[in-house]
Amino acid sequence: MSTLESQVADLVTATTALTGSVNDRMDQVVAIAKAKVVEGKTITNSTLDACLIGLSNAADGAFKKLNSEQLITGAGRGGVYLTRGTNLGDYAELTFGINASARNLGRGAGIRSARVNMGSGGNDGDLVFYTSNGTADGVADAPMAMRLDQAGNLLLGIGSASCHVLYKSVPEGVAVAQVFGAGSNVTAEFRAVTALGINAANAGVLLGKNSVTGRSLNAGGTLNASGADYAEYEYKAATCAPVLAGQIIGFDAGGLITDQFSKAVTFAIKSTNPSIVGGDSWGDENVVGLKPQERPVPELPALRMEPQSPAPDQFDGDINMFHSAISEYHEDHLLWLSEQAEHACLLEAENLRQAKAVQDYEAELAVWDAKLEAARANVDRIAYCGKVPVLLAGAKLGDYLLPVTKGAGISGRWVSSADIDQVPGDYRQAIGQVRKVLNDGTAIVVVKPI
Repeated sequence: MSTLESQVADLVTATTALTGSVNDRMDQVVAIAKAKVVEGKTITNSTLDACLIGLSNAADGAFKKLNSEQLITGAGRGGVYLTRGTNLGDYAELTFGINASARNLGRGAGIRSARVNMGSGGNDGDLVFYTSNGTADGVADAPMAMRLDQAGNLLLGIGSASCHVLYKSVPEGVAVAQVFGAGSNVTAEFRAVTALGINAANAGVLLGKNSVTGRSLNAGGTLNASGADYAEYEYKAATCAPVLAGQIIGFDAGGLITDQFSKAVTFAIKSTNPSIVGGDSWGDENVVGLKPQERPVPELPALRMEPQSPAPDQFDGDINMFHSAISEYHEDHLLWLSEQAEHACLLEAENLRQAKAVQDYEAELAVWDAKLEAARANVDRIAYCGKVPVLLAGAKLGDYLLPVTKGAGISGRWVSSADIDQVPGDYRQAIGQVRKVLNDGTAIVVVKPI
């Protein structure tokens, strides 16, 4: 009898007298297994492809020997499966559940190691799932389905990124992801789009658009915002100074914002807190170019764990087997040492490459940021409807705001609702009416449509 089979026999002998439910017997099995470990009779072997034991549903609750691919498995409706195939292409499973087959999980949790990578190397600490049988190296027949990398990024459908990513290769208009609540209607659905056209300025959410309809969002309800006016980005004349929120401005004959009364043809107010902003194309890729790609991610070379020296008690006194294992260990350890030197060289080269890549990325990003800020300086948000505060004191509820000259610049004056019709053309020139006056004297004006 081999050493491994004798270890199995010890456990079989210790468990043949067990009675009770499957759960009761499993608790006793755990206690017996722990006792065997304490006695030094652990079930360990460098070629763990032989038969081991499994929990049976037989009336006497005995353990019995099962097939050669199973370490511990539940027969019938057992609840624990630890299996290993005879080659690396087979699934190695750790399954908790209630089902007759370890490969057909009924309830619980399962792990198949051909699809899970938690080993050492360039992806040390990653948890990787593959869509089909394969190795942890991601061979061609094992596309990556999900990765939780060591940086904490959850990647679905993609191998690497510097943030969480959900990717699905579907054509435009087809759903990528859906969210449901307790009801039958979808809470949210995200569909693939192929067009962008997004301003490059920072925002909380960026949405692409459908290349055919031009739509980014279809909402079944209201869109609520804290802002109080609708505004649009307008380009400024080259001579226009910086404009303050709530300042009265003019538009010149070319439709550009001006702060000079003599050049103004029409007048408006700069937005302070808009709810919707249009004309937001001043910073898109056609103006400032494409933003540099994501910050480079290190591609660390693989590194396997140091081989462990076998212990004599693994062989129950079989000195020949022990010496053979020691010899194999020394050979493997020498190979590992040479791999360490090679890995150090590869790692140094990767660190140099990464440092250069980051330096180039940051330089490109700085140039792009400068272009974006230069483009931003050419525009301002002007209110076209809704309510805006105005930088002009002395307002009373119901007053109309009319533009007037102040030196070469633009200011305003308040005209009461009783007097607005006294001077011909005053009402037509008014750009808003006071809805309320705040405690500090700031007038909140309803923007008057042209």
